[in-house]
Amino acid sequence: MPYFALAGWLFFTDEEIPYSIRTLPEWNPDDTSVFIQQHKKDWKQTAQKYDIEEENARNIFVNRRANFTLMQMRRMAGEVNPEEWFMNEMSNS
Repeated sequence: MPYFALAGWLFFTDEEIPYSIRTLPEWNPDDTSVFIQQHKKDWKQTAQKYDIEEENARNIFVNRRANFTLMQMRRMAGEVNPEEWFMNEMSNS
């Protein structure tokens, strides 16, 4: 299935979803997400804010050798629209 509604996937059924639920276009894992693009320069502060180990954060934001885990996404989901992890700048415009 090439499309998914991320907000419905990330939250439990009994949780209030603070974002509109919409279907996103197919995600290309080789693309750099909007969230990573926005925080590639302040990645250390972002890692501290969301309690991500520095080495893991460097591999996510700088080296692009790692991705966010589901638990990291859940921890950030109250402040970060989950769509930002699965959209690039072009699909965001």
